[in-house]
Amino acid sequence: MEASRKWSDVHKMHDSLTPAQREKWPWHAWLWAYYVVSTRVFGCKYQMCVVPLADNYNTADDIRMNTNWEFSKISNNFIIKATKDIKKGDEIFTKYGQHDNRHYLAHYGFVMPTNNEDMLTFRFSVDEGKLKSVKAQTRSKYNFCQFTSGFLFCSVKRKDIKGMYNNMINIAKKGQSEKRAATAIQEQADFYAKEHDGSTIRTFKKSGLEASSSERMDIIERFQRGYLHSAQEVKKLAAKTLEKYAEDGDSELR
Repeated sequence: MEASRKWSDVHKMHDSLTPAQREKWPWHAWLWAYYVVSTRVFGCKYQMCVVPLADNYNTADDIRMNTNWEFSKISNNFIIKATKDIKKGDEIFTKYGQHDNRHYLAHYGFVMPTNNEDMLTFRFSVDEGKLKSVKAQTRSKYNFCQFTSGFLFCSVKRKDIKGMYNNMINIAKKGQSEKRAATAIQEQADFYAKEHDGSTIRTFKKSGLEASSSERMDIIERFQRGYLHSAQEVKKLAAKTLEKYAEDGDSELR
C-alpha cells in the first residue's frame, strides 16, 4: 500500500542524514517535522512551497468544493479563486489534488467520506506472442493501464467504475482470453472485498479498546466502506461478463 511505501521513503530520508544531523533530529523529531511540512505544501513552479494562510484550508468532495488554486509562473504568485458564490461564514475548501483515500490516509491522516478517486488495481498475465498488442494498448494516457515487470496492471476509479472496467477488460483480453481476464478480475475484486469488509474493525471492537480510539475507528470504517463499494461493483461487472460463458456451455470465447 502507498502508506507502507511512504513510511519506507521517510525512513530512507532519515537514514541518509549525517550522524550529527541524526543526533539533532532523532527519528520521532524528524517524523514530526517531515509531516508538519509535507501535509501543508503546495506545488509551486519546480518545487514545493509553504503558503501561509492557504495551508489552513480543508479539502472536500466535489459538491462542497468552492475554490481552486494555481501558481502563476508569470507573476510568481500563489492564487486561490472562488469557483462558486461563497457566503459570509461559509467554510472555504480547496483541492489537495486528485487523490484516493490511500493517499489521504498516508499523507494527511484522514479520508474523504465519499471519494470518487478511490482506485483499485488489477494484475493480468499476458500470453506469449501477445506482448506487442498489449503494450500498444497501454500507450494511451487515458486508459489507466500499464505493462511492467511482465504483467499488465489496470486501475478502476470509483467515479467511473463501469467505463473503466470495460476499458480494463478490453485491454486485458488482448493478452489472454476474455473469460480468463474476467475470472482474474473477479478473484482479485473478491480479495479486495474481503480485505475491506470490516472484519479488522469488528475484531478490534471485541477487544474493548475502541472506546479510546473512536475517531480512528471512524476513519478506518470510512476508508474501508469506500473500497468495499468499488470491489463489490467490479465483482458484479465481472460476473456479468462471465454469464455468457456459462450460457454457452463454458466455452472459451476469444
